[in-house]
Amino acid sequence: MSKRLTVGVVAGQHTEHAIHRQLRSARFLLIAALCAAAVRPLAAQQEPERVVRGLNFVGNRSIDSYTLSTVIATSQSALFARWWGLRWLGLGEKRYFDELEFRRDVVRLILFYRQSGFMRVVVDTSVRRTARDAFVTFRIYEGEPVLVTRLDVEGVTGIV
Repeated sequence: MSKRLTVGVVAGQHTEHAIHRQLRSARFLLIAALCAAAVRPLAAQQEPERVVRGLNFVGNRSIDSYTLSTVIATSQSALFARWWGLRWLGLGEKRYFDELEFRRDVVRLILFYRQSGFMRVVVDTSVRRTARDAFVTFRIYEGEPVLVTRLDVEGVTGIV
């Protein structure tokens, strides 16, 4: 009988340690859940989704606006979603303003211009925000392009 009591006490001690470990884990999970619950309202307080109603390029002399609009991720909504007289129809695709992609668009435009030979390009932006809409303007200062005035090729033979 004493062996069974001893075994029971040993098993009880292990059970007690297991309970403490579980309580520590439960405390950690409770703290993590509370932190997650506190962060959710902050995420909900972020800026509301805005529909891109206008997208303009100003100062682009060498590259047309259509080409520039294909280089970036931000795009304006369809015609029926842009014009105030036609919005009530509910037709046309709405494209929403994404702040992160908008910032990346500036880098995309700079890289595109540099690939096109404009090494000193500067891209400035302005966004007019209303409660539900965003009107985006990219101001581009192209600078002088790099022009190749002479190209010498040496050591090439057998050109037909």
